[in-house]
Amino acid sequence: MDVDHVAQTWSVSIYYPLLITGLVLLFWFQQKRIPFPQDAPQVLKEGYPLLGALRFFTDRGNFFHDSVAATRTGNFGFYVGCHQLIGLAGHPGRKTFFESKLLDLTTGYRVLLGTEPPSISKRGHYDEIISYAAKFRRNFIRTMGTESLSDHLPLNIELVHETFREAGSDGLMDVFHDFDVLVHRLTMQNLGVYEIADSQELYQRTYNAYYQIESAKSATRVIFPWLPTPAFITQITAGAKLYQTFSRIIRQRAASEKPQGGALQYLIDSGANTSDILHFVLNAIFASQLNTPIVVSWVVIYLATQPYWMKMVRAEIDAALAKHGSPGETPVDVLKRLKLQQWESEFPCFNACMHESMRLHVTGSAYRMNTSGGDVPITGTKEVVPRDALVFYLLKEVHLDPEIYPEPDKWDPRRFLSENDQSKDTPYSFLAWGDGRHPCLGTRIAKLQMVIIVAHLVSTFDLQLCDAAGRPKDDPPAAEQKYHVTSKPIVGVRVKYCRRSLD
Repeated sequence: MDVDHVAQTWSVSIYYPLLITGLVLLFWFQQKRIPFPQDAPQVLKEGYPLLGALRFFTDRGNFFHDSVAATRTGNFGFYVGCHQLIGLAGHPGRKTFFESKLLDLTTGYRVLLGTEPPSISKRGHYDEIISYAAKFRRNFIRTMGTESLSDHLPLNIELVHETFREAGSDGLMDVFHDFDVLVHRLTMQNLGVYEIADSQELYQRTYNAYYQIESAKSATRVIFPWLPTPAFITQITAGAKLYQTFSRIIRQRAASEKPQGGALQYLIDSGANTSDILHFVLNAIFASQLNTPIVVSWVVIYLATQPYWMKMVRAEIDAALAKHGSPGETPVDVLKRLKLQQWESEFPCFNACMHESMRLHVTGSAYRMNTSGGDVPITGTKEVVPRDALVFYLLKEVHLDPEIYPEPDKWDPRRFLSENDQSKDTPYSFLAWGDGRHPCLGTRIAKLQMVIIVAHLVSTFDLQLCDAAGRPKDDPPAAEQKYHVTSKPIVGVRVKYCRRSLD
């Protein structure tokens, strides 16, 4: 028997049925695309059959800029897979995006981050997601307010102090990784998941599982949500591991007579099941890890390369230490005694540095979905967001607008000092904390985590920016231009630290 002939015959017999099946699926998938209505924004000609406009994933900044320039109002429509997307631009677009109660945040993020199952197309599923999001907001506000922040403040300060103490008196920090781990532990503390925050094994396990879930997000998951890719299997496996971890913690708490506090205990006592608790924790972690560790890393990088602003921030921290301290106390002794109100009010220079870092680097995309069941008018135009369409806005448009922020690529915290805060002159000009109907629920927690980290670091160490090999650098690195989320450097950097000289 001619093996090659058999193999060739087999290949042909399989190839043509697969090709025909593929063409049928392609036709069926294309037929699922709902045409844009006539009063939708101008629809781009760009895109591929089946896949849609891939530059939305591969070159989003230029895609947004080119699309705005090519359309009459700056708003534009396009497809990603079978999803209709609307890009909004300009002040009218921002006003619609952030003010309309008919555009849902949670559904938009779940679809466009590739975490939503195929049932998103079912009308009843919208209501389920919106109901869950409302419950999440209620529980977050109830369990993460002023009382909770004050209760957890000593634990947060001790954890940050412990982290820097373990780092030693000098060395190199990979701030983008090290602060990511630290913020993860701080968030677990604030959520009342002390079992994970206090255990190196557990927080490392949950940290790794969380990032397995995050790394599975891809364009493929958005375009083909029903396709069981290896990344999707990884995502499901990591989710199962987290479920097992939280099930164990909940059972242990039920068997223990030791009283516990915090959001986790509140959810357990209120009868929430393990799945609901895990969803609450994952959403809170996503919100914290998305921006906080990256922003505080950029703040430290800028302070390490800007002597004037290092002097200013250090001066206000030293002033707080002198005001609230006693002779013979260490900086850490005093920081541990500061109250929540003092942390939130006594560091205006740090806040200016933080906001300017956010303006420069929180330049990615925000998402919504029209789940209203009808078309949504776009302010100042005769255009609409079609029913069931997804919506995105690129924060870069306003954060790097020279009309609002002169020399927009320059890091200049003076913009956000109270006497000349440029973001107050134009509505919706600073969007890193959300705005309108969707301000960031975790703003106070994020600010508190960042100021505690920087206060400990600046009061204890002198800093020098270095490249990944430890060679000193005078200037901050260039940032990525992906515009999906908050930007990181395009090259690896380290921060060299040594015990502060008090001369």
